[in-house]
Amino acid sequence: MSSRAFLCWNCRTCYRADIHTETELRRCAQCGQELAWVSHRVRVPPKDDAAAWRALQTDLAKRAGERSRAQAVRSVRRQHEIERQLADIRSRPSNVGRRSLIRELEKELASLRGHK
Repeated sequence: MSSRAFLCWNCRTCYRADIHTETELRRCAQCGQELAWVSHRVRVPPKDDAAAWRALQTDLAKRAGERSRAQAVRSVRRQHEIERQLADIRSRPSNVGRRSLIRELEKELASLRGHK
């Protein structure tokens, strides 16, 4: 059973592949354009229905934007949570695991902020 679908917007072609062969499907066999990954549950319109393909492309772009915004919100929330934890830990007396926990939280915070 297929678990991945790859679309060529130029040729309006769908390639289905299982998880083990998906790395081989990066470019369209007909035109060489890079393929777009979509869920295998996405209903692919008929090749000759240009309007449906445009609508699918627009819908998928909209969903990708929504996922991206949701991920950004989760990231900011986690950053604030870590900042609160750090403030709380720093306000307490020193103990055995305090320093390593602070380092671990600071490392995660830097990663979320895009620093190394």
